[in-house]
Amino acid sequence: MADTPPRVAVIGAGLSGVGVAHALHASGFGCLLFEKSRGAGGRAASRRRNGFAYDFGANFFGPEPSEAFDLLCQTLGDELIELQGDVWTFDREGTLSPGSPERQHARYSARGGVNRAAKSVLADAPSAILITSKRIERIHGRRGSWMLTCDMGEEHGPFAAVVVTAPAPQASPLVADAIPALADSLTQVGYDAQFSIALALVEPVPIEPAVGALLNADREHPIAWITVEERKPDHAPSGSGLLVVQMSPAWTQAHYEAAKESIAAMAQAYVEKLLGARICAEWSDVQRWRYALPTSALDSAAADKAESSGLFVAGDARIGKGRATSALHNGMVTGRRVAAYLQSA
Repeated sequence: MADTPPRVAVIGAGLSGVGVAHALHASGFGCLLFEKSRGAGGRAASRRRNGFAYDFGANFFGPEPSEAFDLLCQTLGDELIELQGDVWTFDREGTLSPGSPERQHARYSARGGVNRAAKSVLADAPSAILITSKRIERIHGRRGSWMLTCDMGEEHGPFAAVVVTAPAPQASPLVADAIPALADSLTQVGYDAQFSIALALVEPVPIEPAVGALLNADREHPIAWITVEERKPDHAPSGSGLLVVQMSPAWTQAHYEAAKESIAAMAQAYVEKLLGARICAEWSDVQRWRYALPTSALDSAAADKAESSGLFVAGDARIGKGRATSALHNGMVTGRRVAAYLQSA
C-alpha cells in the first residue's frame, strides 16, 4: 500500500518521470506527477490527424536497457510492436546504401504511437497521481519540507523528496533557490534543437519495401533521420504514405526562426532529392523541439550531493544522450533511490 498522502513530487511526466512513479509505486510510495502539458509522454510524443498516427519525437524504443524494455513488454502487452524494415544510410551527397548488419538493431513502437508507453507504465502505478496543465516554476524550502510554486502562484507541498525530470535548461531555474550549486551544474548540460516534420502522402513512399528508416551516417546532410512511418501498423490509411523527417541539429539551428510552412517545404524538397522521386503531400505538421538531444551529462557529484537533501534529477540530463528506453530506465533507477532515501529518513 502506497503512502498517503504522497510524500514525493515528480516534475515532468515523460518517460523518465513515469519510470520514477512506477518504481516508487513498486516500493510502496505514491507521488504527485506534475506535467505542464495535457498528458503523459513528453518527447515520446505521438499525434493523430485525418486517420494518420505519427511518432513525432522519440521515434522508437530499443530493447536496451533490458529492465526498462521488460517493463514496456509487461505494460503494453500486445500493443508493443516490432518495427519492420531495415535502416538504410545516406551520406552528405544523398547517396543511399543498404544498412550494414551492425545498424540493424531491433526497433519497437506501440499501436497508435509511442506515447502509449508512458500511459501504460503510469496506469501500472495507480498510486501515482498525474496533474496535467500545471507548470512548476520554483522549488523552495529545506530538506524534508520542499515546496513547489506553479505558474499560477499556487503552492504545493510539503514534500520529503522532489524529482525533476525536465530538460536541464528548464530544470536549472526550478532548483536555483533550493540548491544553487545544482542549478549551476545543470546550466552546463548542452542540448541540440531539432525540427521534426510529418508528411502525409497521397500515395505510399516511393522506396524499396525493405526500408523502414534512413539514417545520415556522416552527419553532414540537412536531414538526420527519416522514418517510413506508414510501415508501422495502424499509422496510415491503406494506400497512403507517411514520413517523419528529423532534421540535423545544425540545419535546425540555422533555420530556427523560419515559418513552419517553409520548414515543411524545404524538408519535402530534401526528401524528394534523396529518394529521386516526387512526392505529393496532403498535409504536413512541424514540431520544433528546442531541447531534443543532450550533448553532455549532468555532473554526477553535483547530482549526488543534491540527493542527500531529497532533491533528485532524472532523465536525459543524467544520461547525456537521447534514448527513449534509457530515459525510462533512468527514471526507474532514480525512483528506487528516492524510495531508499525515504526509508532511511
